Amino acid sequence: VFDGASSSALERLAASVTVERLASGTVVLRQGDPADDLFVVREGDFAVLDADRPINMMTVGDWFGEIGLLQRTPRTATVVAESDAVVWRIPGDTFLSALETLATEPSGLLDTMADRLARSARAPS
Repeated sequence: VFDGASSSALERLAASVTVERLASGTVVLRQGDPADDLFVVREGDFAVLDADRPINMMTVGDWFGEIGLLQRTPRTATVVAESDAVVWRIPGDTFLSALETLATEPSGLLDTMADRLARSARAPS
């Protein structure tokens, strides 16, 4: 995601990360809430829901929260811990600032975001 970011931007990201331990059943993001931070899954599994319909699962190495931050819109889905879990929480303004230092668009991030938005659009009613 941050390939090509400046070393100072990466240092700011690393310094801003907080580690959160979550119990199974914890709602991390709620659809419609304001977008604030980005989350990186370090342990556990997460269900992604659109209007309470499952549309995706997240596990170690995945991230979530980018859509609302990049589009400056409310959260597009609800994310719930399906097991006890650990996430890295990155403040949204620090995340966006780091992206601004990239020499090229982060294609991996944009591809993931497009795929997630398509899943949401395909979710059965």
